[in-house]
Amino acid sequence: SEKLDAYLNARQATPLGFSPKGQLLISTRFGDVDQLHLVERPGGERRQLTFQREPITQGAFSPDPGRSAYVYLKDVGGNENAQLYYQHLGEPLPKLLSDGKSLNGGPVWSNAGREVAFFSTARDGVSYDIDVVEPEAGSLPRLAVTGGDGAIWYPLDWSPDDRKLLVLKYLSISEAYLYVVDLYSGQKREVDPTPAKVGIVGARFSRDGQGVYLISNRDGEFAQLRYANLFTAEKTVISGAISWDIEELAISRDGHYLAYVSNEGGVDKLTLLDLRAHQDLIPPRLAAAGIIDSLSFDAEGNRLAFGFAAANRPRDAYVLDIASNHLEAWTHSEAGAVDTAKLVTPRLTHFPTFDRVDGRQREIPLYTYEPTTPGPHPVLIALHGGPESQFRPGFDPWLQFVVNELGFAVVAPNVRGSSGYGKSYLALDNGKLREDAVKDIGALLVWLRLQSAYDAKHVVVSGASYG
Repeated sequence: SEKLDAYLNARQATPLGFSPKGQLLISTRFGDVDQLHLVERPGGERRQLTFQREPITQGAFSPDPGRSAYVYLKDVGGNENAQLYYQHLGEPLPKLLSDGKSLNGGPVWSNAGREVAFFSTARDGVSYDIDVVEPEAGSLPRLAVTGGDGAIWYPLDWSPDDRKLLVLKYLSISEAYLYVVDLYSGQKREVDPTPAKVGIVGARFSRDGQGVYLISNRDGEFAQLRYANLFTAEKTVISGAISWDIEELAISRDGHYLAYVSNEGGVDKLTLLDLRAHQDLIPPRLAAAGIIDSLSFDAEGNRLAFGFAAANRPRDAYVLDIASNHLEAWTHSEAGAVDTAKLVTPRLTHFPTFDRVDGRQREIPLYTYEPTTPGPHPVLIALHGGPESQFRPGFDPWLQFVVNELGFAVVAPNVRGSSGYGKSYLALDNGKLREDAVKDIGALLVWLRLQSAYDAKHVVVSGASYG
């Protein structure tokens, strides 16, 4: 148990965006749970801002340079009914902005930094609406978008003049609708409509207000970065050369740069576009293959922050200086009382399953972690949740403990129905096909018996939720 504690005491850092003064807001843990901290420079002291019993993992500074204030979300006891709070830097107590009992989330500041849009179930306790609140005014949130149709409505972005909201109506990973809502007239207009069901991951206004950058799997197997003009028929696929899902995007406030992340077989790649020069920029290579998330530009558009984690390193906050193309870690998270040289990097392989595609046996992606000691090793099969999710080689101290201290090999399959491999693969376990995903595990057991490195008589199967 002491060895396990050493692994599980690892901490990570997630960047949440810049303050107007160029400080980086992060979420990390120094006590029992994650709290908000402020970092002034690369490797600088992590100054703690919140001191709650509950974890604080989401927050954002107001873009107004005269405020030095931020919002964050906090629930009670993991009940998921997160409340929205507002606090000035240096003040001891926050101000509650939501009703104290409903479910709230997804706060997005207006460009002027005076109002916050967020989703809420406050109206009837069930429907996901979008509310707007002005924290300094002392007034109650006002209803901007009425839900009530069984969908989840998310605010994504404000138009440059703060008169409109870009909102997502989310029904499933395969069905979502994007709208521009006029906050003054209430008029709602769909962006890039199509008769077919499409999945939409995210979207942002172009900084001239003329169009929208969105991530959608319209017209293809994968979610692509697209541009749709709101006033003409112009539509452009920006990431068409990438045959993988685009996961996330960010655009600088001056409209100069756009960054996006592609998930390529479970490993992420960062792409940076100079929208004025119409060219791709090549950011420095990261030290390992891993997962990139939480993209945000600073107020001037000179720096890009993001989180990065790999199997052998905890998530840290990194900042890319665009002019110099220099990448630097702003946090250095500790992997616990563990020799990091022992941490294992998984290998991506594939195993054949029971059916065929295009005349050949279908192959299932599989990440394998193997001990350095001689085999054959007992096996832990780790099944991801979802089902519309994907096992990815991020930092997982529990799996590292199982490999290094218990001597197990860990195999993590992305069975049919997993995301990340296209719409067709995602749909292979729908409805009555759900049992085929179980058959994939049967095929994995057969494959394990054929591998000399594994002891196929000693196999543990584990998973959370769908897994």
